[in-house]
Amino acid sequence: MSAYAAASADTGRTPPLSTPRGGRWGKRIPVTPVRVVVVDDDPGDRLIIRRYLTRARSCRFSVRECDDPDALREILDEAPVDVILMDQRLGQRYGTDVIRQIGGNRAVAPSILLTGSDDASIDDLAMLAGAAEHLNKADLSDRVLERTIRYVIKGHSDQLELRRQSEQLQAAWNEAAQANRAKSVFLAAMSHELRTPLNAIIGFSTMLLTGKLARRPTRVLEYARCILEGGQQLLHLVDNLLDIARIEAGQFLLGDDALDLPRLFEEVVQANEPLAGQHDVTVRLLCPADLPEVRSDRAGLHQIVLNLLSNATKYTLPGGEVVLTAELDDGGIRIEIRDSGIGMTEEEIESALRPFVRVRNNAYVRSTAGSGLGLAIVRSLTEQLGLLLSFDSKPGSGTTATVTIPAERLSPPPETHSP
Repeated sequence: MSAYAAASADTGRTPPLSTPRGGRWGKRIPVTPVRVVVVDDDPGDRLIIRRYLTRARSCRFSVRECDDPDALREILDEAPVDVILMDQRLGQRYGTDVIRQIGGNRAVAPSILLTGSDDASIDDLAMLAGAAEHLNKADLSDRVLERTIRYVIKGHSDQLELRRQSEQLQAAWNEAAQANRAKSVFLAAMSHELRTPLNAIIGFSTMLLTGKLARRPTRVLEYARCILEGGQQLLHLVDNLLDIARIEAGQFLLGDDALDLPRLFEEVVQANEPLAGQHDVTVRLLCPADLPEVRSDRAGLHQIVLNLLSNATKYTLPGGEVVLTAELDDGGIRIEIRDSGIGMTEEEIESALRPFVRVRNNAYVRSTAGSGLGLAIVRSLTEQLGLLLSFDSKPGSGTTATVTIPAERLSPPPETHSP
């Protein structure tokens, strides 16, 4: 005789099969039933559990039954479950082992372990396995079972929420730690980026001020050129810092200009010529002259294309090539900057798009000057201008950066033909 049957014989009570519409306190039964799975290899015990659940005063239960763990896994895969009532003895297997196998206290649904023994060690086994509660079958009643299920479900929900908040806190902590590391790397990089042109400016200025070069005009011109280049490098760095600060503060003012793209691209290529000559890289512009005008912020779009072009130029080996193309398609105007450079992995691309982060994947990159702000500015500006940005790259195979100007930004919009 099962523990349930023994309990019923001792008390002379048999749970009824009917389901009341409310308790004696007049509580409304929720419309959505609580989904319960009973795992027990004794049909009599399963029947009595079902009868207990039909007497619920404040809950409605939807009950599914199975007699082995394999069937339980199928049920869990089929539909959501709110609570599992698990018998401890399932033939040659133990309920505590099954609870542990389905995830313990991290499973999709909490488990209540049911036993027919008063052995105090079962409590420890249930806790170690991850069961939410342990009940003796002989002590069960409709009210005990209902109340336990409600508390277990509430506790499991609270635990999931606590775990979610803990994961969010951990993610925030990791992000803060990463930002702190990025700040340290940025400060170290800035000290180098600032010192290099400043040392050149101060050193060559000092030489000119000594007056020893008065009879050597060629050397004077050379030193003056070095001072100019150092000043331009500093100005570019300061401009980038101010731009990223304005963008992050939401103070980057965007206009709505009618832009002649072929002319804008020519200006960008011309502005990039000194860098291309310094790195011995060929830059080609392939752009049809009849591209329609677009409405966007001129300074913002100019900076996006220039940053991508200069970035491609810097990380292309001497003798390589960078190609700037633009073409009209159904989605708008697609601008591509394709280089034959060192390339990047997807993870390195994502890192390069974060402010103050430089991907140092080889010696050539480490030897190239840069603040780690260029691509971060591109990403922020494309988002603010409503443009689409994507990268296609593989290490050693170059990189293609694509900026898409949506069709609705064309001025005038493309003609539509009736079908």
